[in-house]
Amino acid sequence: MGDPSQRAYGSRLLKEVAEDYQTSTRTLQRRFAAKGVRFRDLRNDAQTNTAKQLLLIGRYTVREVAAQLGYATSSSFCRAFKRNAGCTPREYVTNAAARPDGSGAQPELDNS
Repeated sequence: MGDPSQRAYGSRLLKEVAEDYQTSTRTLQRRFAAKGVRFRDLRNDAQTNTAKQLLLIGRYTVREVAAQLGYATSSSFCRAFKRNAGCTPREYVTNAAARPDGSGAQPELDNS
């Protein structure tokens, strides 16, 4: 995949991020824990957001987005995307096309 500094933040390893901040991985993990977050969750969010942006551009196939984010297969990417975004990549793009703002976000339900 090339130079790690060229990869999207979402595909970076904890060790690489710790090096960027000139700290140990354990210290970084403790700092995340003190804030009640896990690196894995931050990375998943970053990957999902990057995937959404790439999918909405419309120039990349699901397979290309999966490869760009470091997934071994497009099926593993699709499973992760669905787990994090609540829909498949194809559903996300279809929803985005149907929404006036093009966001792909699921409409909020009015509970009134």
